[in-house]
Amino acid sequence: MIPLHEQIKNQVRLALAIGHLRPGDYLPSMRQADEYLGIGTATIRRAYEELAAACLVTMQRGRGVFISEDAGNTNADSPLGQFEEIFSFLQGDLRQRGLVAAAFARFLMVRVMQAEQERPSVAVVEESQMLAEDHAQRLREALQIPVAAFRVDDFNRLPVTRRNGFSCVLSDYSVRPLVKVPPGSKTPLMLQLDVKFDEVMIQDLGSLAKGVTVPLVIPDAEYAAKGAFLSELFAAPVNGSRVKLQLLRLSDVDLPRMLKDKRYVRVYVGNRVWDDLDEETRSSSRLRRLRFRITDESVKRIRGRVGLI
Repeated sequence: MIPLHEQIKNQVRLALAIGHLRPGDYLPSMRQADEYLGIGTATIRRAYEELAAACLVTMQRGRGVFISEDAGNTNADSPLGQFEEIFSFLQGDLRQRGLVAAAFARFLMVRVMQAEQERPSVAVVEESQMLAEDHAQRLREALQIPVAAFRVDDFNRLPVTRRNGFSCVLSDYSVRPLVKVPPGSKTPLMLQLDVKFDEVMIQDLGSLAKGVTVPLVIPDAEYAAKGAFLSELFAAPVNGSRVKLQLLRLSDVDLPRMLKDKRYVRVYVGNRVWDDLDEETRSSSRLRRLRFRITDESVKRIRGRVGLI
């Protein structure tokens, strides 16, 4: 059963998609909604707050809850606009056949979800399989759809028929140019993932003593492309915990020896380095891999581009 707060969110998204709600329109107050629905203001507050976190509504003291200015995206060329066109056609065809539209909708949902579970049409492609799995799991939870995960080398080796099954490919800025489009394959919708460090990693850095040096070992090929980005991203949690970053190329270090060096209470490695480590090295209590989280703004943008409501 779908939780009540999720049902409220879905109703608001659907109303936006079909034009029943537009930017600037007000939603009922929590008390008014509770009087009508009888489910408790706590449940309604949770739904409204999560809609606000997704930038679909704005909550202002003294003004109430209203649809955000940038929440609407239902022009004819958008995915939602195309969905509406397909729905209108199907609705007319179902009526001509004397079929119940709601019954067909349930049948269609089951069949589509079965097909998507077997062969998802959305894929995350990253330089590391571990990182791709992290991002795919975040999107599965946020979007409630199946999402496949690939290391970029593996994705590029897929047969053309398999590649053509993906309507949307998601990757970060440095991986996107590495995704090849071989002859005979169609070009999917390519969307960029914006990321920040995961809370687990930030908490780990915050647990370290003042003045500690934290080595970050990344592949040589990533040093020029990602070094400045990682240093900038590292700055916020590092400044908060007052530890120092030491960015290193993989070819310049002996990782097993570094993990035995008592000067380093923590050693971080890039996810591609982590992929290639043996289990014994990974089990070191001093070793950590970089952990990223897709930003809420990026999830919102992806949701709109693929037409989710």
